[in-house]
Order: sequence, then C-alpha cells, then structure tokens
Amino acid sequence: MLSSRHVSFSESVPAPPELAKAYEVVPEDANKRMEAADRLLSELRQMLQKVTEGSTELAEAGQTIAERGDRLVDLLGYVQEAKRHATEMQTSIGDIQVNAKRLQKASQASIGLLEATVAASKPVERGRTPRER
Repeated sequence: MLSSRHVSFSESVPAPPELAKAYEVVPEDANKRMEAADRLLSELRQMLQKVTEGSTELAEAGQTIAERGDRLVDLLGYVQEAKRHATEMQTSIGDIQVNAKRLQKASQASIGLLEATVAASKPVERGRTPRER
C-alpha cells in the first residue's frame, strides 16, 4: 500500500551525480581513482534504489486507483438499480392511491346506503315520516 506520508520526488530522491565533473579531473593515484569510482558507484546504487522504490509506489498507486475505479463502477450499478426500484415503487404507490380512492368512494356510497336502510327500517311514528324525525 502507499505510505500515508506523501513526498515529492525532489525531497526523497537525491540529485543525480554529475558525471561530467567526476571525470573532469582524474586523479593520478590509482587508489584515489578507485575511491572516486566507488563513490560514483555507491551514488548510482542509491539513485537506482530510489528509482525502484518510486516505481513500486507508482505501481501501487495505479493499482489503488484501479480498485477505486472498480468500486465506483459497482456503486454506479447499485445507484441505477435503486433508481429502477424507486420508479417501480412510484408506479405501485400510484396504483395504491387509485384503489384507495375507489375504496373511499365505495365506502361513502355504502354509508349512504346504510343510512337509508337504517332510516327505512325504523318504525314510522304516527303522522311523521322518517325524514321528519
């Protein structure tokens, strides 16, 4: 995984050795030439190690980004499915509202019919109709 500390390459990678300067003055003494060559090889090794570490971090970053992209694609699919279910639910709610209105009208008609039936079933008092009571 990527390290939590983000560093720019200018901070973490040492400047490359200046090869031209290293060869401008070649020491006459063989031991000093060996020491200069050893220093140069050591600097090159360090630089190659940093380049390798940097490329590994970049590869890991690329992998992380790809994984996040896959997750985003999955999330998009879930959102689209949720939208589809919401649309289906709206349709169902519309049907339920229509049926509820029908039931309400039917119950109101039934209440009116029930009132008329009850009123008609009451015994008539002498000289008065059910509506006059």
